[in-house]
Amino acid sequence: MSTQPKPDGHRRRRNLAAHEWRYLPDGPSGIDPPPMPKRNRRGVWTIEARSAWLEWWASPMAIVWLEADKVSLRRALRLVDDIAAGRSSEHAALTALEDRLGLTPKARRYLQWEIDRASAQSATAHRPPPPSSDPRLRAV
Repeated sequence: MSTQPKPDGHRRRRNLAAHEWRYLPDGPSGIDPPPMPKRNRRGVWTIEARSAWLEWWASPMAIVWLEADKVSLRRALRLVDDIAAGRSSEHAALTALEDRLGLTPKARRYLQWEIDRASAQSATAHRPPPPSSDPRLRAV
């Protein structure tokens, strides 16, 4: 005897179905990046770290992050800085953090986040080329 499916609020698995992707707007997030954390030992961030911090906060994924995600972002920032300065080779740890924050294509696919480029594509859609003046290319 088959059982009836449970009501939506009583189901145990609450993850998104395959068709329930979250579409993030294309372009800058519009979020002002928080100030970079203070550097403990050396006091100066590398150019790569400063660039990564600004790019992460300008990315469409920034609108999805919670206040608690800032801990992971600061950890990733320290790894970027240490790797760029040659003080660390923890590329795997950095990649894992980037995946958890949705900063890689693999992570966005896993998290079911899609960058909505439809609006940007419609604005830059190419018109069909004008009819050719070549008499050999005419519709019959």
